[in-house]
Amino acid sequence: MYEEDGYNSMDSMIKENNIPDAVLAVNDPVAIGAFQRIKEEKLNIPDEIGLIGFSNNRITSLVDPPLTTINQPFYNMGKKAAEILIGMIGKEIGSDNTVTVTLEAELIIRGSTK
Repeated sequence: MYEEDGYNSMDSMIKENNIPDAVLAVNDPVAIGAFQRIKEEKLNIPDEIGLIGFSNNRITSLVDPPLTTINQPFYNMGKKAAEILIGMIGKEIGSDNTVTVTLEAELIIRGSTK
């Protein structure tokens, strides 16, 4: 998902006069695209519409207002995936088994939400 996806989705909502109170985007680039369209429409972030991204890209702290985001533990995700794969290769984990892993994420509250 890319910035243009967020831009186009927000554009559709604005054209349909279906503006939500807030948007939780699938990732930060999509949120930035929505952010751009919201600003073009001269809607106030966060007073008229809140916006949250997902992944904590560097750009989230550089826009005005800074974007609230959810920080994913990418390093730990990769490490755990590698451990599971190694376990499957070494037959400690059956390849037909489902493995569920829950990792902590962190909400980073910035200026795009109230």
